[in-house]
Amino acid sequence: MIRAIAKTADTNFAEGIIRVSTQKRVSIDLRREARVATRSKVMLNARRMEM
Repeated sequence: MIRAIAKTADTNFAEGIIRVSTQKRVSIDLRREARVATRSKVMLNARRMEM
């Protein structure tokens, strides 16, 4: 009984770690995409100002 509880606790812990790491990776990707988007927006504005 105790062993089963420990096993589920371990699995929940591992899943929690996986979830957190994937969330971090996703947020990093989103941040990178946002940076690229803002950079392209800035470039468009700069081109418009040159014209």
